[in-house]
Amino acid sequence: MGRTFGVAYEIEGEAALQYLNSREVELGGYTTEITCFQAREGCTFPVLLYIATPDSKDWSGPAPPQVIAAEILSCSGATGHNVEYLLRLAEFMRDYIPEGYDDHLITLEMLVRSAIKEKKLCLKTLMGNPPPPGQSQHRSDDDIDMVGPMPAAIVQERRDTFQYSAKVPAKKLRCLNL
Repeated sequence: MGRTFGVAYEIEGEAALQYLNSREVELGGYTTEITCFQAREGCTFPVLLYIATPDSKDWSGPAPPQVIAAEILSCSGATGHNVEYLLRLAEFMRDYIPEGYDDHLITLEMLVRSAIKEKKLCLKTLMGNPPPPGQSQHRSDDDIDMVGPMPAAIVQERRDTFQYSAKVPAKKLRCLNL
């Protein structure tokens, strides 16, 4: 059995579970599994885990890091740009779970950051909206492996430029380079 590092959140109410199932299973193509989460303090408890599988319509399969980085750089979805997801994940792992910050993640982060610089892309635009004032992107070190309520930012609808570009017809718009 493999080991995955992460954070467990306690969700409350049927609406939160329906939202996650819609986003992760119906839209994302993930499967769900109940598994055990072991906190740093050693206590274990059951959690619902969302898992990407080769059966997903969006599954890309194995590829060299350069190919994965290029795909990350060129793709976005309803919840934001893939660059934002990768860079926030890398930052989180580096800051809070350094033992889970692996070579694959380090390589992808380096390749994507290099490509952004080389192509002179706007990192601020790729990173989307910052967290609302007074709300940290990450929980405190004391809370990081404890179960707690799901942050409101996860449940709120995303508001950035990428949610609108998905609605543009598939033809090339030269004036916008879409």
